[in-house]
Amino acid sequence: LNSNLLDNSGLNQVDNSADGAADPAAGVETSIFEIPGTGVHEIIPSTGLPAVTDSFTALDATTQQGASCAAGSRSLQVQLDGSSAGANAQGISIDAGDAIIRGFAIGEFSEQGIHGSANADNLVVACNNVGLAAGGSTLATNGLHGIWIEDATNITIGGSSDTERNIVSG
Repeated sequence: LNSNLLDNSGLNQVDNSADGAADPAAGVETSIFEIPGTGVHEIIPSTGLPAVTDSFTALDATTQQGASCAAGSRSLQVQLDGSSAGANAQGISIDAGDAIIRGFAIGEFSEQGIHGSANADNLVVACNNVGLAAGGSTLATNGLHGIWIEDATNITIGGSSDTERNIVSG
């Protein structure tokens, strides 16, 4: 579900107050996850994923039912598993400014779990498990780096609150 099709510029319909994280600002195109069923949902691409090339894009897996970034009850429900994506595959690649990546478990990609190009100014990466499965204790390492940012500026990885922190391994 993509929020630019919804008639609500404030995105209040996806406000998940339980996750404790700030919601995307009006005007940000947000990918909203509503995968049917309970528990962790694995997305296993058969090839590398395309890069995000539109500015002001938020990939927000905390919108999935049961997801939370709250301290003490962190629960990620969308896991990107790159084990079938092949060579030279990155988990999430950002090639545009003002993007947000939040609430994913990203692992098993042959290159980076998260990649930000030189165009990824103002990128925010918050509440993700990179190189770990959704539960946070099983390794799911990426081939080269967990998070790799090129020459972009004003990058925020994690933050000062528990709800913004990433867990990164391998």
